[in-house]
Amino acid sequence: MRLESLDLLRKQEKSIEELEQVTQEMKHLAIHDPLTKLPNRVWFLEQLNSLISFSNRHDTKIAFMFIDLDKFKYVNDNYWHHIWDELLVSVTERIKHTLRGEDVIGRQWWDEFFVAIWDFKDIEIASKVARKIIEALKTPFIIENHEIHIGSSIGISIYPDDTKDVSILQQYADLAMYSVKGSGRNWYHFYTDSMQKDAEEYNKISNALRHAIEKQEFSMVYQPI
Repeated sequence: MRLESLDLLRKQEKSIEELEQVTQEMKHLAIHDPLTKLPNRVWFLEQLNSLISFSNRHDTKIAFMFIDLDKFKYVNDNYWHHIWDELLVSVTERIKHTLRGEDVIGRQWWDEFFVAIWDFKDIEIASKVARKIIEALKTPFIIENHEIHIGSSIGISIYPDDTKDVSILQQYADLAMYSVKGSGRNWYHFYTDSMQKDAEEYNKISNALRHAIEKQEFSMVYQPI
């Protein structure tokens, strides 16, 4: 009887261990990107909030970087799915090698990444890191005998110089990244106030054109030459 009880106890302990392992795996999947193993957006932003608390206590800055891969659509259109996956894993490793051990990297989705450079006072630190990332991703990737060329466009916003609001900090980095896209790609821009004004003007014109089309306010005019 005692042997049966001991055997039952061991089975229960094993079941508890297996359940705990499954729970840990589920927690990991909930906050990490399954492909690159990087923190996903939710976990990255939690870490960013912790860095902001440190920055406030020690009067330092944080550079929030939004990295978008250039020419990734070409890769998407011309290579098999597993090639994209291997490329994204390789991109992750190259970016990680450019960062200090304490800096934070996460994956937004698809070909977009976040990086937080923290505990500094001179923004030239952020410039140096951005240039290192760009150079690292310029070098061709060799995947299954395919030579793949991509690049990166990086938008940077600075906490607390640009804003103390985390969501706006992200928006500003996004605006800066699109500024790079519009001016030739494969470089980095810091956020400036003019970018916000340009975005507002663009949205205003886009909405006005959309309403004009809906109301059929356009007419064709032929001009003889």
